[in-house]
Amino acid sequence: MLKLKAWFPMVLVMLGLLFSTCSAYSTTPQQALQQPDPTETALLDASKQALARTVLTELGTAAQYDLYLGNSVDVSVQTTQGAGFREWLHGVFVQEVGWSHAEEHYLSQLEANFSEAELEELLNLAQNPLFQKFLQVEAQSYGDAGDERRRLLEGVWEDYNSGAINPPPEVLR
Repeated sequence: MLKLKAWFPMVLVMLGLLFSTCSAYSTTPQQALQQPDPTETALLDASKQALARTVLTELGTAAQYDLYLGNSVDVSVQTTQGAGFREWLHGVFVQEVGWSHAEEHYLSQLEANFSEAELEELLNLAQNPLFQKFLQVEAQSYGDAGDERRRLLEGVWEDYNSGAINPPPEVLR
């Protein structure tokens, strides 16, 4: 269930793509021979990248990405260690592997998989007050579930380390 929650915004993006209409572009032989104006192409690319960046900003993707690094902290730290240590370790994870290291990948994926019109639709969705409220509640729910998540994860690791959970032979190869 946690994986679904962590990836829910991406699922919404995928659904937007699925339900978006695609238009086919036809070219005449004359258009096919014409080379695009590099200046126009650069401006369109910059515009699309700026739009993609705005979509990610409005969706709060950076904050969510860094927030969900808490999963790694939850797996790494026993519940007996204090909240201060967990917060410190989370900060280290954010600095070392956080959003600043993933942003360009996200941007290139949006640019490659969405048209400018589709990015505009996503931006409209991201700016919808009801959707913004949903994103805030979702992030708050993740935080509120932290103690229970850590307790359950610790139990899974204890079971794994005691041999109560064994990986299937095919994954051990």
